[in-house]
Amino acid sequence: MFSVGTGLQLVFADENDSYFTQSLLRLNLHQFLWLSLREQYSAVCFLRASEDDKGFSIHTFGDCNKILPSDWLHGAQQTLSSAGKAQKCFQKWLKGKTAIVCPALDFYKVMSRANWKECFDKIVKLIHAPSGNGALVLTASCYAEDNMQWQHKDSILAQEAFCVALRKTILNHETYEYLQQSMPGRCTFLSAYSMETVYPIVLRAAMGKPERLEQLDDLERISACLIAACSGNGTRRAPGNIGGRITFAALYQALLRDSFWDELVRESAGGSNPSVKGRAMFHVAHSYAAKCAELPLPKALEEDGSTVQAIRHIGAVVCNPYCCAENKSIVTELEALLDRALRQWKAKDINTYKICIQAIDFAIGHVHDWQEDIVENVIKIIKSYQTYINLSDQYEKARKLEAKTVAQSRLGLEVRKRITAQLEVLPKQMSQCQDAILAMTVKLSAVEIAELPNQVPDILNAALDEMQEEKPEKTDSTNTAEDVYIIRDTDFDF
Repeated sequence: MFSVGTGLQLVFADENDSYFTQSLLRLNLHQFLWLSLREQYSAVCFLRASEDDKGFSIHTFGDCNKILPSDWLHGAQQTLSSAGKAQKCFQKWLKGKTAIVCPALDFYKVMSRANWKECFDKIVKLIHAPSGNGALVLTASCYAEDNMQWQHKDSILAQEAFCVALRKTILNHETYEYLQQSMPGRCTFLSAYSMETVYPIVLRAAMGKPERLEQLDDLERISACLIAACSGNGTRRAPGNIGGRITFAALYQALLRDSFWDELVRESAGGSNPSVKGRAMFHVAHSYAAKCAELPLPKALEEDGSTVQAIRHIGAVVCNPYCCAENKSIVTELEALLDRALRQWKAKDINTYKICIQAIDFAIGHVHDWQEDIVENVIKIIKSYQTYINLSDQYEKARKLEAKTVAQSRLGLEVRKRITAQLEVLPKQMSQCQDAILAMTVKLSAVEIAELPNQVPDILNAALDEMQEEKPEKTDSTNTAEDVYIIRDTDFDF
């Protein structure tokens, strides 16, 4: 679960969670790291930025007296208030067999100060030295949004000399999975749901109650079932997490409840994942990621390849977050689309719900865009999707109303005429809106590929011209989106 090696190590975890060892110990993050690192290193030091961010405070478990200067008390908290003093200590620790554990954000804050540059450069050489026996273990949150303060292109930790894989991940807006693959054995996600992390929790919960001992042979199957449930019924949410996650501590407390345990045993015996999905088991933070991961797939769309593919793509994106900041303006539009999709699904408007999925699939791929012209075009396309959704919604309402018997009164005939007119106009407007979205998407792709705003390759210009020629000219009977008469329920209160 935790790879112990020399040099630079990255560990992503929830600092407030509990971690369970193979020997069934329940530890906090620092205890778990100390126990894991102590197997290979003669000493483990925990650093934190001082209150003024001008240096470090040192915390140990009392085993560093052989490495720390002799005038420092055994196991007591000390400080590294100057870069010169820190440089000497880091040099001694990294050349010796010592593991230095420090939050990446704290390390970034201190080392970004001008008077610490020489110390940072020296540390970079030490962690890459073949003769080094120590390790610098930088810890970071398992929640992607918590790491944005130090994960940016101008960060001192994004320098190529410090870590090539981390630099490429940040500059190229790669995923955390890419970072892990680029640093084999040196990048660990302790909060991931796996057999290594979940099985000890299940085993401890079983050992705590004598009546469960007869199920010991079934614990691997129960653990696999639980992993699938925690991951969103088979959808992986790690490496990396967005928003809330089911903590190991909460998972353990749930397993102690007989009702939950019995249900889990029944479900695992049936060979299916628990009917209660992971996010419904506990109270967790609600975010757009949670809504994306739980988008329903109506039976009417199960054979619709494009919709199935879109929902899978949406789930894959939010389950493997990118190592870069999110654009709040696009996220706001995305959240509005998600709310609208759920409303259309509850209203059993399958056709409009399908358009919502298309819009969400488009928006989810651009939440990390920051280039001004790209963001402007993305917002325009999302707004066009919203118009398309409104038109589809009105069309479906008109269809339902047409099927109803309207009283043969003068008012009833006027309403029927209005509905008939809407059923004639709305499909044309929806087609025009769809063509406009396609054209804008092609232009956006050209800008992204060429990285030259307002310059579209000739082949794409030709495609746009061809679409324009095929598009029917607007006649007097074809209204614009602004001309559409919006059908309201109150219009039919006779």
